[in-house]
Amino acid sequence: MIIVDETPMMYHLMYEMLDQLFRDVMKSIDASLEMVFFGDRVVVMGAKTILTPLNDDVVKVNNMVLDIFPGEVMAFFSFDAIPPGKVDNESLYPTKFLNTIDDAIVPLHKLRLKIRIIDILLQNLNTVQGLCNRTRLRVDDFSSTMPQATIVSQGNF
Repeated sequence: MIIVDETPMMYHLMYEMLDQLFRDVMKSIDASLEMVFFGDRVVVMGAKTILTPLNDDVVKVNNMVLDIFPGEVMAFFSFDAIPPGKVDNESLYPTKFLNTIDDAIVPLHKLRLKIRIIDILLQNLNTVQGLCNRTRLRVDDFSSTMPQATIVSQGNF
């Protein structure tokens, strides 16, 4: 993992140079990595930006950072069944498959949180209550089925 500080101050060509450097170095290990952003390496940019080629890397970095903070981790799981009658053949979508979907537009099946951690919503949940994209929430408490949180800053509607 590479950590780069003060990235908002960097000229855009610096990002391109860093990307090309990693691609050149990593292609000596595996030629296919020449075509992957940052040579398939995790790059953490200052100002709270994490650039990785794979969603798995983002999950690893998030878990690593979460484990640094004190307190007990609470895991929350997504609803992992398809409502009856929504698809022609429900057996095509077993629960184990649904829980492994890792796509940028589909939330992860398992959400790990700790009390006093700040989380950011990545999609609108309830705009009337201010739960919209990029809203920052501080986790205050847990119930058995959901976290209790306070809005720290508003996102975009």
